[in-house]
Amino acid sequence: MKKRNLIKTLAFFAACCLIFTSCAKKQQEDNVLITINGNSISLEEYMIYLDETVQSYELIGGEDIWETDFDGRTAEEVAKESAYNSVVAVELAKERADFYNVTLSETEESRAATEAGKMAENAGQSTESSYYETALNTVMDKYIYNGVKEAVSKDIIISETQMMAFCDENRDEYTKKLSQAEGKVYYYDSSEKASEDIEKIKNNDLEGISFGYAENISYTVDELKAIFGISRDITERGIYGPVSMETGYAVIYIEKITEPLGDYVEETMRSDYEEEVKSQIFDTEYSKWLSEADITINNDLWSKIVIENAHK
Repeated sequence: MKKRNLIKTLAFFAACCLIFTSCAKKQQEDNVLITINGNSISLEEYMIYLDETVQSYELIGGEDIWETDFDGRTAEEVAKESAYNSVVAVELAKERADFYNVTLSETEESRAATEAGKMAENAGQSTESSYYETALNTVMDKYIYNGVKEAVSKDIIISETQMMAFCDENRDEYTKKLSQAEGKVYYYDSSEKASEDIEKIKNNDLEGISFGYAENISYTVDELKAIFGISRDITERGIYGPVSMETGYAVIYIEKITEPLGDYVEETMRSDYEEEVKSQIFDTEYSKWLSEADITINNDLWSKIVIENAHK
């Protein structure tokens, strides 16, 4: 993925997180990293959040994302802050679970145990380990967070006028991004070979291209742009690249684009708009919780946290 697209995507990801606001009032216990309204968050618990954040960043930008600059801040600093914001959001929502009558169902508890088991396995730990117990509590807390978030906005009524206005304004955009793009991706070990073959593809000389291997692809336009970091419009017979990949370079050739069914576009727009309105309502309520919260951080511990330890 091109660097400018990495910066744009991850800057958006960071912007979606809540503002990092905390200061140390006194030296915390050795293993307590954050205290939120008197409740302690251990270093181990925070590291689980950081591990998930690191995986998300690397999924978006690859392992070299850690060399990206975010307006004078390192990707590591932004990732640590994002994980911190997630911890605070979950804890503040969990405090209000009783008020909103949010509890976990047996199915959710079972799913949480399965997720925690996979996390422990990936970390080389057993389900008898303290890591598993911490992971299990973290997953269950996130389920509670989702329940509280849903409860805060469950009674919202969106007028049909508002909904139609959103749909009318965004129908063309949704039709484009939900269209199915089919074609081929050609992979190379050098950008020079990729550039040479782009010219051959333009001249319809498919027999003369020198790619290492190719694969057929079928993605929505939105997925295609995200996967390969393409900023231009996706069109039939469009050629995109060379795109820098983890193991070399790629050239994408689009053979066919099929527009989605109108009903699917309408359903997706309505679902997205409802989710957007609910998120805005929750964010407003959450801002109140955050402004009233008493949060301290163990700066001594915080300064020693590095992303290399996230998977450990």
